[in-house]
Amino acid sequence: MKFGKILLILSMLSFSACATSSDKDMKSASAPKGTISLSFDDAPRKSSFFSGEQRSKRLIESLKKSKVERVAFYVNTSKMDKEGAERINFYAKNGHLIGNHTHTHPMLNNTDLYDYIRDIREAHEILEPLNGFEKLFRSPYLREGNTLEKRDRVREDLDRLGYRNGYVTVNNYDWAMEDLFQNAKKQGKKINFDALKRVYVDVLVDSIRFYDDMAKAVINRSPSHVLLLHENDLAAMFISDLVKALRKDGWEVVSPEESYSDEISLYKTSTLFVGNPGRIGEIAKDNGWKLSKLWHEACDEKYLENLFISEGVFTK
Repeated sequence: MKFGKILLILSMLSFSACATSSDKDMKSASAPKGTISLSFDDAPRKSSFFSGEQRSKRLIESLKKSKVERVAFYVNTSKMDKEGAERINFYAKNGHLIGNHTHTHPMLNNTDLYDYIRDIREAHEILEPLNGFEKLFRSPYLREGNTLEKRDRVREDLDRLGYRNGYVTVNNYDWAMEDLFQNAKKQGKKINFDALKRVYVDVLVDSIRFYDDMAKAVINRSPSHVLLLHENDLAAMFISDLVKALRKDGWEVVSPEESYSDEISLYKTSTLFVGNPGRIGEIAKDNGWKLSKLWHEACDEKYLENLFISEGVFTK
């Protein structure tokens, strides 16, 4: 299997560990130690439990309280009406990175290639004048194309614009937990916010351990991780609790720039993914891992719904 010149810098990859990996293997017995940065997709999201302004203020206050100086917000510029633009500028003024997440959040797999490229460029034109803007691009849904033509053509266009890939190393379904919460509110269900916080934090911490164990199996080390989150109400409510849990688990929360300076930032997968598990999953798949082993168990909407019920977050 050919992986390209970039594998020269990843000569430490281990091929033997993947053949016997199991879900139990992914559970680390001891607390991991390493660095991780936080990133929030789909900013500025519209109002739901909080107003948009309330959510933004709560996020920034919580990050300051937690002494997290810099995170990344990946922006859909079609949401930047007057209030949305003010919120994105608010994030930038507070020292946070602003990245490109397309204009309208299309999925490349079912979008015309040239419409998708135009969507990226429209977002670029809006974001480029902003303070805090960095040429980092993250694909909506982490989908980078279901054909080689789409994937490679978008890569080439981003290269021409001077963009780097705003990849994640820790994939998860925080968006599905948000949906469960919002739907429960709409249905008038009673919500146990202590249980909700516990489940949210525990699922995310366990997903980080899962992908860190995967990284140790395929590159023999813990890289500087990038956690996928969304700019939603659960993040606004519980980001301080998450950061506290991460530090207790041995993690240092660092800037996006530090994470993206890791050598895995240069990696380009040879595999065409219909659904992308993140950078560590890409490397694992290129080293023979089965697709079914590349996602944490909580990357499943039904699993999360059952977990919410069993943990008493809400009742049916």
